[in-house]
Amino acid sequence: MPPSTSRRYLKSTSYFTQKRPRPPPPLYKWTNHLHPISSIPNPTTETSLFYHIPKSGGTTVQSTYECFSLSLANRVGADDTNELVSFKPWPYNSKARYVNVDTTTRKGIDRARKLGLVESRLADLIITSDPVYAIEQLYDTKENLRGRVLLMMRHPVDRLVSKFYYLQMA
Repeated sequence: MPPSTSRRYLKSTSYFTQKRPRPPPPLYKWTNHLHPISSIPNPTTETSLFYHIPKSGGTTVQSTYECFSLSLANRVGADDTNELVSFKPWPYNSKARYVNVDTTTRKGIDRARKLGLVESRLADLIITSDPVYAIEQLYDTKENLRGRVLLMMRHPVDRLVSKFYYLQMA
């Protein structure tokens, strides 16, 4: 049999001559804006984002960051000035520091991007309920502008019971 019709020859030739497919792109493009899970966090050069799911411990996370005198970007003290400012709203009662942007709304996230919230490193934690939009707008694919996402989850039934009792008192 000539080599061109040999099955073994065809297999080996096609293996070496075919172009290798590129690895598939990430499932979601916004994941390029985040550090990989395998890398060690560096709080001095990274600004983390907390995905706040209602009734899942967001207040506990916020209180913990406040206790350690870390700066939060949430909605406390949001204003319309054209500069970022880190301030203590209750200087005698709390160690909490906040940045004057509202990261709970898309309009506030756009303002934070325009003012350069992540580049400024004023906030240690950005709290939002719209993480995909916040990641796409605030972070970048450059190594020094990537972020990390934190999340606290709670069993759905426990969340529902908590919300039921909260709504009775609210």
